[in-house]
Amino acid sequence: MAMTQKLLVVGIGTTGDEVELALEKQMARHHIRNFHYKLCYLDTSNSLIRNGKIANSEFTHLLVDEHFMENTIREQENTPQLLREMLYPDFPPPPSTAAGAGHIRYAAAALLTLPAIRSAISNAIITFINQLADMDDEKSRDISFVVVISAVGATGSGALTLFLPLLLEAASHAGISRPRIDTIILHPTTSVDDERLLANAEALYAELAATQHYSWRNRYAGRTLVLGGGGETYTITKLTDLVQTAATLIRLTTYHPSGITQEYWDSLPNRGILRGMEPNTLLPRHLSSATPIAIGLSDLGKQAIQIDTARLFSHFVLGPVSTNASNTRVNTLLSVLNFLQANDSNASYDLLLDILTADMKEDIQSALLTETRLKSLKAQQQADALRSSYQGDKQFIEARKAGITDTARRVFQNLRKSLHQEREKSLLTDGSVKQLADDYNEVLESIRQLQAAAARVKNVLPKSEKDIHDTFDLLAHKRTPLRGAITAVQQNVERSRQLAAVQVATAFLNDLQKECAETLNRLRGFISAASEHYQNKPGWYTNRPLLQAQSNYPLYIPALSAAADIAQYYSRVSIFAAHDEQQQGLFSDFTQTQDPLAILRNSLGKTGMIEHCFDGRYDLIFGIIEHHVEERVQKNLEQYPLLDVFPLVGTSVLQTCITQALGRARPLLSLTSGYAAGCVEKCYVTASWNNEAQQVMLENVLRQVAQKAELIRSDDPTEIVVFYLIDGLSMPAIKDLTSRCLKALLELRTMWTRTENLPAIERRAASSIPIYSGYNVEKEVRQQGIIRKLYKARMSDVGTYDATQVPELQEPQQTNLTGLTIPPGVMQNNQNGHDKQSSEKSASSQDSAMP
Repeated sequence: MAMTQKLLVVGIGTTGDEVELALEKQMARHHIRNFHYKLCYLDTSNSLIRNGKIANSEFTHLLVDEHFMENTIREQENTPQLLREMLYPDFPPPPSTAAGAGHIRYAAAALLTLPAIRSAISNAIITFINQLADMDDEKSRDISFVVVISAVGATGSGALTLFLPLLLEAASHAGISRPRIDTIILHPTTSVDDERLLANAEALYAELAATQHYSWRNRYAGRTLVLGGGGETYTITKLTDLVQTAATLIRLTTYHPSGITQEYWDSLPNRGILRGMEPNTLLPRHLSSATPIAIGLSDLGKQAIQIDTARLFSHFVLGPVSTNASNTRVNTLLSVLNFLQANDSNASYDLLLDILTADMKEDIQSALLTETRLKSLKAQQQADALRSSYQGDKQFIEARKAGITDTARRVFQNLRKSLHQEREKSLLTDGSVKQLADDYNEVLESIRQLQAAAARVKNVLPKSEKDIHDTFDLLAHKRTPLRGAITAVQQNVERSRQLAAVQVATAFLNDLQKECAETLNRLRGFISAASEHYQNKPGWYTNRPLLQAQSNYPLYIPALSAAADIAQYYSRVSIFAAHDEQQQGLFSDFTQTQDPLAILRNSLGKTGMIEHCFDGRYDLIFGIIEHHVEERVQKNLEQYPLLDVFPLVGTSVLQTCITQALGRARPLLSLTSGYAAGCVEKCYVTASWNNEAQQVMLENVLRQVAQKAELIRSDDPTEIVVFYLIDGLSMPAIKDLTSRCLKALLELRTMWTRTENLPAIERRAASSIPIYSGYNVEKEVRQQGIIRKLYKARMSDVGTYDATQVPELQEPQQTNLTGLTIPPGVMQNNQNGHDKQSSEKSASSQDSAMP
């Protein structure tokens, strides 16, 4: 049995939330097997209001009442130790608000020191761990953790150094002694220019460096992964793309089918790279970065589903566009309402009256009269027989008149049942909803004509009572033929029978009209709702849908781009593919004999769902059609995975894609190579192949592009991934941290120093903020000379500052992580590409601005 995987992702701050939501979408697009994950959201703003997709149980609100915070700080004896340690003298942290902590990391960090909030976070994590543990028979607690923050945001970057030990404590309470924890930091993109945001990022990295020697750092394995937007080969300017990258990275490094996970964890250096020091600055090399580039079919599968659904949907609702097909269609409803098929409306109305009085017809005596039977009688006897028969029939009709209503009700119920059967049969065979609506409209028009005919009917017999009795007298005296007298009697009786049903027939027609009008309204409602649904569905409402494999996301490379190649792919996965091959164009209209529609009709009939076309629950039919298409196209997609595409379109396409991907397999950060020379780099290419030929194809392509990349087999047939990983980055290796971010920090720290001796009210009025997440962490940064070391490696765009402006630039006497005292001004020998002479020269020139 395949190994069960478990993952808990904690997003801190708004950006962390967005990464988790992006991960959820990605996981939904991949077929998850033996993988369980939970998402935990922490934020100072209310994520539940901001995003309705987050469940209450997943969210912990980092918020306290302003007066509570003030009282907590005021009552020194009750102030939590963590809060006392991090408070700046005479400058209590501002309270968090519904809008979040903004640029003030200090405020966000203060919340993480409060026992109530720490307890809420710890309980939430323990609950998630226990839930994940119960998600397999072995109740395994082999759970990976990922923490996601934004370097520029206050909530995530301010809370991180307090959150990590809290996470370790909660994991330990839940029975996990040495967890795997990755911390993913979204570095500011090149479009970020806000001074406070950039300073936030610098302070975050400085604090991470300053806490590397803390004992809790050795209680877990994992990387601090930095994802930026200003790489050497291209630039990610949109935060949404960076969020997508983080989500992809989490998926690839924690989801076994991706093929990356084992190599990713096995390659985690423990030989000093992530605990060692960068030789020139003596800053810890504790950072990593990864670049995941995916090669895939973009959303071609999704587009195929959209196009096929729209086609099937349109045909079921609107029917074929062929005029010949519509002209030859027979209205089968009229065969049920056979009384509507007479030569004209008057004849049809008479036919209806006959139907309503059919029960009494067999008991009409005059209908049995014939000239032969009466010929042997004398004239007077003939007249008496006719008179008796006539009077008896009239009395019989009058007596049975009351029963016509019952007959009409029975006929109506049978007709309604037959209509319902016929309308369902129409949609389950070859009819569309629109065609059926047209049929009902035709029926309604015929009913209206009958109602008009009924209004014209006069209750007049062919012969008046006087004329009929005169006929009897004339017959008695042999003054009129017997045949004529019999005919007159039969015609009058027949008409009397019909006239007895006139009133009931009017009510019958009214009810029938109401029944048909109601069905027609439902069908029109269906068409209207379907039209709105059709127009509002992404990818549906287009006259000639065009498949396009495009992606604006720079770390995704569509495997197919040529229209012919995409069309060929569509021909393999579409439910209409077999029939389209016989048509002129890829998106030509199809006839009503298409199999996909027949399959849908059969499904609707078997499940009884066809009735929802007539009961107003149209959304159920829409959902059935969408599910019907998606299920079948998805099966085709699974039978035609990515590596089966390239032999069809040519292996040169695969080579081009992998070449492009390897070209982008570079750090997502702009690096100073001299400070990154001691890093460890890995590059993997993962793919899922079905046979040896496909494996050979991949190996040949990798040899031809002459790249040092390790081929790894994955279980995900939908994408090929080029995964680049670099371990052992120190802060000065990241250009931003010796350039714009450092510049912003130094400037804001200068403002802070300038106002530090002012009263708290005046300091706040001056908009001065401490930048660091706490006074205790600032002292660590100063004691270890983190900013001073970075200042020595500063880029040319950073101005000149001294220790009176920025106290962190003072040279401290301290002990390094190996226990050796670092003398002032001493730099290490060249181990990363810098020679000793140039290093000393650089240090000397940069020290000139320092006391």
